[in-house]
Amino acid sequence: ALPISQIIEIMATTSTAEDSQMLANAVVDTYIDAVTNNSKMDRTNIEQLFSVRRNRLLDQIASLKQRAEAIMDASQLSSARTSFNEVEAVHQNLIAQQQQTSQQLNMARQILASVQKAAQNSTTEFTAEELATVDTDPVISNVDARIMSLREERRVALEHFGPNHRAVRDLDNRIIAAQAERRRKRQELLSQLQDVKLSQAQNQVAALEGALAHIEKQLINIRDRRKGLNRQLSSYDSLKEDITRQEDQLQALDNSLNTIGIMRERPDAVRVNRRGPASKPQEVSFPRIKIIVPGVTFLVVVLVGGLVFLKEMLDS
Repeated sequence: ALPISQIIEIMATTSTAEDSQMLANAVVDTYIDAVTNNSKMDRTNIEQLFSVRRNRLLDQIASLKQRAEAIMDASQLSSARTSFNEVEAVHQNLIAQQQQTSQQLNMARQILASVQKAAQNSTTEFTAEELATVDTDPVISNVDARIMSLREERRVALEHFGPNHRAVRDLDNRIIAAQAERRRKRQELLSQLQDVKLSQAQNQVAALEGALAHIEKQLINIRDRRKGLNRQLSSYDSLKEDITRQEDQLQALDNSLNTIGIMRERPDAVRVNRRGPASKPQEVSFPRIKIIVPGVTFLVVVLVGGLVFLKEMLDS
């Protein structure tokens, strides 16, 4: 016998040996047919349940594919992904520009505040290049040339007339006036330069504010477009994941159906086998001489003994 199996022996008793053999074989055949039919019915019911589940999965997959195609087809999907990548690149670039412009604007505002404070306190600091530019301005250069000319005239007058001469003193006054004029014009040029620096700082802040506002407006538009594309692609990808999951379930179901089909075709599909047909009895089971003769003798002895005992009781 196979492991984890049971052997059932069936015996039948009838009036003849042939009937007993036929009855035992009929009982076994009926039992095997019943087990076979039940097994087939069980497998049929399982296959029907699997088929219903399979048809439901096919309907769900078809519905999901229709919903995915309603969102976009294959060509639209490629175009949408390309557009999303382009929009994402623009979005990242705008964020970088926004950060850079914000930093520049903060710096420009600090410079403007410093220039305004210096202008109010008249403590503006100028670079050596700015001072050199002012000193080489034609207005200052003309005054410097006149001062040099007056100094040359004073030197000549001083040689001829001496320091106390009226002409020398007049030249001294003219030189002092020219120097005062130079200081005044230089201060005017520095004030103009200060105004230019203030104007440049204000223009820089205004330009950066405008650029930042433009970038933020572009960011709003690009984010709306990015959000729409992302929502569309996410919906499509989610449906594709559902389709893949349902197709995997369908494949697993088909594999199970194939396994059931293979098991149905196996010779040992029904787990009940006949080891052999019933054999014909060689002797009767009842009555048997070996049992009847001693039994009858015992009964006769008991009966006779009882009658004798009864007679003696009645006589007494």
